[in-house]
Amino acid sequence: MNTPNSNSISLETIAAFGGLILGVFNLIFLLYKEFWKKGMLNASIEKSEIKRVEEGLYDVQISILLSASRGDIYLKEIKLANKDNVFGSHSSSNHLVFNRVYQHTREDLLGLKPDEFKKKITQEMNPKAILVRDLKISNNSQTPFTIVDRIESARYPDGWDDLPADGWELRFEFGSTYINVPMKLVQRHSYV
Repeated sequence: MNTPNSNSISLETIAAFGGLILGVFNLIFLLYKEFWKKGMLNASIEKSEIKRVEEGLYDVQISILLSASRGDIYLKEIKLANKDNVFGSHSSSNHLVFNRVYQHTREDLLGLKPDEFKKKITQEMNPKAILVRDLKISNNSQTPFTIVDRIESARYPDGWDDLPADGWELRFEFGSTYINVPMKLVQRHSYV
């Protein structure tokens, strides 16, 4: 008759510790894969300027530098946001979505006359536009872009509201998260 020896380790005990170690290993691997290894987006704003075209209408040019670390990033949206509701002719909103970006340009597009600005964007730049949705920023790379658009400020019964100088940020949405980059929109001498 075999009697259990208190000094010997049973096969069940070895299997139990093996299962525990395997479970801990799987948990660490899952945490690494889902949280620590998840790609991170870094964004900086090189230049952000705005120029009033007419009452309630502005041209904007923003130069950004995007880089990814710990994996590739796929953008969902880029939003220009303010703490107040400052956009929209029919219903006001505190953000504006940019659907496209352009290859970085050093050209001062705000130096163009309003009709030249619009022509430059619609005829030359839009055909080469890069859609923001699912835009890939590769791991360990830096990519510069330029955001150029004509935007409207909020319209009220007594007229158009001017865009404020402060309270701005660019919001970059990717994966299931986002980053906000505070910024100041430098207002250039207007056409009006």
